[in-house]
Amino acid sequence: LRPYQEEAIQAVQAAGAEGITRPLVALPIGTGKTVIFGYLLARRAAPALVLAHRDELIRQAVDKLLLVNPEFEVGVVKAEQNEVSAPVVVASVQTLARSNRLVQMCQDFRTVIVGEAHHGVADMYQRVLEHVGSLGESGPLTVGFTATPERADKVGLGQVWERIVYQKSLLDMITAGYLCNLRAVRITLQVDLDQV
Repeated sequence: LRPYQEEAIQAVQAAGAEGITRPLVALPIGTGKTVIFGYLLARRAAPALVLAHRDELIRQAVDKLLLVNPEFEVGVVKAEQNEVSAPVVVASVQTLARSNRLVQMCQDFRTVIVGEAHHGVADMYQRVLEHVGSLGESGPLTVGFTATPERADKVGLGQVWERIVYQKSLLDMITAGYLCNLRAVRITLQVDLDQV
């Protein structure tokens, strides 16, 4: 792990020791959030649930989990796949939020990971998080990971996430040498877009 990735895991653990069960980690794209939660899950006992909202993020999560720990038994819940009994389940939130699929999901997860956690306040995420007990007093550790800890519609993330426990900005990561600097290129075209 890179130093900041280890710091993020330690921040989640420290928040847990303070009674925070729904911490949020905010790091820019490209800083290895999937690797971080893979190592976090490797340090915690199964069962675990990882929620994602796009197919490529589901595949990425499975690949990184197996990279971190090839011994992980990972099941996928999406479309026709329904491997709900695996110790680690990576699920499409769109699939899992359907009532006929949700009733098949166990409710005794030790850890729930929400990728793209700024979506956590959406109805389908709320249904899943409610079902697995994440929103209750004694629910599982439910960790959100996002590059954007705010929403364009101004809905507050505090409905789900108790505290941002670790955050680094894009500039922090560029300055530290983990991300390349931004470069803008302006292209001038002779195209009239007035009718578009």
